[in-house]
Amino acid sequence: MGRLRLGYLSLVMSALLFGGATPLAVYALRGLTAFDLLAVEIGSATVVLWLALAIAGQRTTRRWYTYALLGLLEPALSYVLYNLGLSQTSAIHGALLESLDGLFVVMLGALLLGERLRAAIVVSLVLGLMGAALVAVSQGADGPDRASRAGDGLVVLGILAAALYSIAIRRFGGREPALTITAYQFLAASVLVAPVVAASWLLRGSGLPSATTAQLGAALGSGILGTAGAYLLFNIGIARIPAGRAALVFNLVPVFGTVAAVIGLGERLRTMEVMGGGLIVLSLFALTFAGEAEDQDPPVLVRWIARVRGRG
Repeated sequence: MGRLRLGYLSLVMSALLFGGATPLAVYALRGLTAFDLLAVEIGSATVVLWLALAIAGQRTTRRWYTYALLGLLEPALSYVLYNLGLSQTSAIHGALLESLDGLFVVMLGALLLGERLRAAIVVSLVLGLMGAALVAVSQGADGPDRASRAGDGLVVLGILAAALYSIAIRRFGGREPALTITAYQFLAASVLVAPVVAASWLLRGSGLPSATTAQLGAALGSGILGTAGAYLLFNIGIARIPAGRAALVFNLVPVFGTVAAVIGLGERLRTMEVMGGGLIVLSLFALTFAGEAEDQDPPVLVRWIARVRGRG
């Protein structure tokens, strides 16, 4: 298989897995608590990443403590907030709002790093925030597509934590391979969330004993495929495809997630969600082309590129 073909195939599969991870998580949360899902996702992803590292990776790094601290933001804090949000909102809302990550990276870059905002980027930010507001306006009290503002707010806070990670690794990251960085982050996160998960089980119980096989499988799929597998495929693809073209593929992640939620979970698309989702996707493409005009990595890819290169 040619280099470009393998790159595009890897990126498309990675985008599909990233998009499908949210509906899988929401399905799992029908039987599990948010902390059950947290334990399964981070635990399974950590095992897969370290197995991959043992087979073909750099297992040691002098900057392990830096990557462990970065694991406080992502996946530890971001996953806690995101899963708590998904337990109170729909997969469609989760998939669409998760795409705000690139917008938050741009805003935080301007606020914390003093990066310049061109007019085209400001327009894309306005479009994205308008889209998020329209998504949040659409609420459902029950049914397979129930959604709440509290849930949406927690999801957004989780995405904000992930965006802060992107800024932090641009400032403090090294140049180790992506697999090494991510493996140490997830290992540290596993250690950090273990007592939190244990406390939640003692205080509120766990849904693991009563969950169905399908719900447990969805939780494992979210961790192994939607997290570890998606990042590994992204690493393969981004090394072979220019960032600008890769961003065009990854702009479709919210579309993949929404389609999976409608087909797999039976959720309904409301008018406001269609309008808001359209604005969010449009803002992502605007960010992509604005980044290309300045010969920079598109913001929508910063979170993942940071892991591939160890820096922003």
